[in-house]
Amino acid sequence: TITLEAWIKADSWATNIWENVIISKDGWATGDQGYTIRAGATGSLSFNIGDGVPGWHEIATGPLMQIGKWYHVAGTYDGTIMRLYLNGNQVASMNYTGAISATTYNLNIGRMSYTAGGTRYFDGEIDEVRIWNVAVPQTSLRTYMCKKLTTSHPEYANLVGHWNMDTSGPVTDQSPLANHGTAVGATHTNSGAP
Repeated sequence: TITLEAWIKADSWATNIWENVIISKDGWATGDQGYTIRAGATGSLSFNIGDGVPGWHEIATGPLMQIGKWYHVAGTYDGTIMRLYLNGNQVASMNYTGAISATTYNLNIGRMSYTAGGTRYFDGEIDEVRIWNVAVPQTSLRTYMCKKLTTSHPEYANLVGHWNMDTSGPVTDQSPLANHGTAVGATHTNSGAP
């Protein structure tokens, strides 16, 4: 089970839905493994998980987002249903039962993990990236999407990554796991995300 969530504001959309990667820990070269949430195609959104068998399990929307506007995006998987949310509202779902296959690729924010096929950068701003090892319920997504994350969140014990992007320099993981990262080619700005 998993939840990926972030605030995004695009400066442009790539032609295809798979080209503006928001969060990625995918292993394309070794069988479809891992997970990713991405955008493109005039503001469309997609959420993918891989079970190690060729062929991703993907849910996607049509064009819902505009350039230059902040959106909260989230993808959840509870072991039987994949769901995609935009600003706390469910915009797509799909039944699927299976495991998410582990991958050795590093987690990336703003580009795909497996870069031999291209980097697929997100052109714009990304803020408040959170990863959970449960499917966070819609009520919690809506309640906490515009709040700084604290231990009062009902799913806090299931938080496995939280990069709030509040400072320049190293990308500090605010979760108990402290999976810190490095900013590569990114510029830090003060976010206007709600």
